[in-house]
Amino acid sequence: MWLLNDAIVLLTLAFLLVLFLRRRYTGLAAGAAVAYACLPVVKTSEIAGINPAYFVTALLLVLTAIALFRREVRFHRGHWWFLGFTAVSLLFFALGWLVNGNPQPSHLVHFAGVGQYAAGALCLSLLLPLGAGQGDTVRRILKRAAAVILGINGVFAVIQLSSFPLGYTMTSLLYTYGGKTAPLASMAKLGYFARAFGANYTPINLGILCLLIGGFLMGGAVLYRRWRWSDFTLFTAACLLGLFSFSKTIILGIFVLLAALLLLGIGQRLFRRGRRPEKTVRFAAWGGYALSVLVSFAAVGIVAGSIGLSGQVRYYFGFLIDPLAAFTSRYGGAIPSEEKPGDGRPMDSADSAEKEEGNMTDALDVVKKHPLIGVGPAAVENEFLGDSQVILVWHDGGVLAVLAYGAFYGFLLLCFIGRRETARMLLVLGMGIACLSVPALTYGCTTPFLAYCLAAAPETFEHPWRKESHRLFGPGESGGE
Repeated sequence: MWLLNDAIVLLTLAFLLVLFLRRRYTGLAAGAAVAYACLPVVKTSEIAGINPAYFVTALLLVLTAIALFRREVRFHRGHWWFLGFTAVSLLFFALGWLVNGNPQPSHLVHFAGVGQYAAGALCLSLLLPLGAGQGDTVRRILKRAAAVILGINGVFAVIQLSSFPLGYTMTSLLYTYGGKTAPLASMAKLGYFARAFGANYTPINLGILCLLIGGFLMGGAVLYRRWRWSDFTLFTAACLLGLFSFSKTIILGIFVLLAALLLLGIGQRLFRRGRRPEKTVRFAAWGGYALSVLVSFAAVGIVAGSIGLSGQVRYYFGFLIDPLAAFTSRYGGAIPSEEKPGDGRPMDSADSAEKEEGNMTDALDVVKKHPLIGVGPAAVENEFLGDSQVILVWHDGGVLAVLAYGAFYGFLLLCFIGRRETARMLLVLGMGIACLSVPALTYGCTTPFLAYCLAAAPETFEHPWRKESHRLFGPGESGGE
């Protein structure tokens, strides 16, 4: 049965190649985005597998090289900054690995993972504008991909929550391998899905996907001078699906994005610009999305309670009252909280498994011993490294690597604020939120959104603070919008 995975991946890669050969770049870019987010793992045996993102990136590297030879794509300053940041980060990782780590040939796979993620985001960011040049827009391409991603994950979520045997078999066959089995194993102990996984091996990834899609839609939809029901519908679907994952990332993150959008709008005197009808529509857009979030919480609470998941609702939604408690499963005693073990915890092992796997205390101890350059991308004291991009970067490359990451993504954020690129600004902020819970900047599910950020027009990175920049909620964004 595991050959089914390989067949799906092979057919997808062939389909993308055909689209490129026929110069259907819109479909190619959207298809690649869906592939990064939803493709099953490439199985080499019943229990071993390879991340499918490696194969998608390998194909995109070849296609991008051909497009560069044809002079159909070109690099701009944002791409060069990204390449420089990646090179510097790898250098710091290698320095910590050689000086303080325990170098082994098998550790090179960690460097390959960082390079694969960077190459995939870069290639997709170059291919996205090709589709925009065929009468479409970069935003509509990603929106189309987001709709497909939500549809696929929605089908999986419905099956998982309604039929455990079928949902478990599908999820296990398509998405678990090697060290990626613990979240699903915790569901097997329960005998039912206490959280929706979607087309992923963990519900956390589903929460991240829905958070980023929600931020993308929310930031882009309010650009327009009229209400867009398609954006609003997809946004609501993303909220509902993400909340059924019971991931703290979206439960808290969606309110952070709403607040950031409102604060930025107030800072730019959003509601004092333009004609009164336009200001009314823009204010109503933000209010509509805020209302959608509240209704989604209520709907998920009612439905989850009716199917026996009221414990999940009380526990996970309870973090809205005590947000700092949400960090204890990752950072242990590093962040103070009044939460006590078992307080309000649902009577299942889903969160306890996440809490046990997500404890970054051991990694923090290693970081404290080698704060400047870290120890490289491999454990040196059998410490767990899987549940925080921030601690992972600090562990791998020390303070120097943290500064490199902060400088680049801070640069992106400032550029998008300067050019009033609202959707991209919210995506960078959303990825930052996700980095607090998982190594989000190594996961294929975030690749399309980073690529969308890098696909902004060249002037976004060259002259971000010019007065002729687009208005915060003006007619559109750069990069073929």
